[in-house]
Amino acid sequence: MKIIVNPAADGGRLGHEWPRIEKRLSECGLSAPAVFTEAPWHATELAAAAVAEGVQRVVVAGGDGTVCEAAEGLFGAGGGELAILPLGTGNDGARTLGVPTDLEAAARAATGGSSRSVDLITIGDHAVLNAVAGAPGSVFTLIGSGLAPNREVPLLINDVALSNTIRTTISGASR
Repeated sequence: MKIIVNPAADGGRLGHEWPRIEKRLSECGLSAPAVFTEAPWHATELAAAAVAEGVQRVVVAGGDGTVCEAAEGLFGAGGGELAILPLGTGNDGARTLGVPTDLEAAARAATGGSSRSVDLITIGDHAVLNAVAGAPGSVFTLIGSGLAPNREVPLLINDVALSNTIRTTISGASR
């Protein structure tokens, strides 16, 4: 297990409070080496590197962006388990996925949660969990994963397993 921490999450509060948070996590039974993101998309690299090192479960401490970046890294590396500690500003993805917002409950789920399937969305070379953004006038057509499966990827997000993707058409270009 490895924890990917985004110290810039929640306006930088996560970085300042990480030593205290790490202690609370350990008290809840979640203790693993932590690595820190240094720039946007760094969580993607860190998650892929964790898979290459043989890490089975990556725990993300951060917000929606960090979670999506790590999921993309695991997806690109061929899979792995992903657990979420929702410590960002909005945490919309975690709420949508049913991840507990209470730190202790999220830590317990990260270490012993069951899994279920959800979809990933692929846009160009990127895979995301729950958010799609585009320029004004962009057209997004989502095609159900049962109709156009990409590949099976066993990922765990606390109580959520990512198993395949939704194929996406953006302004007529299908991926």
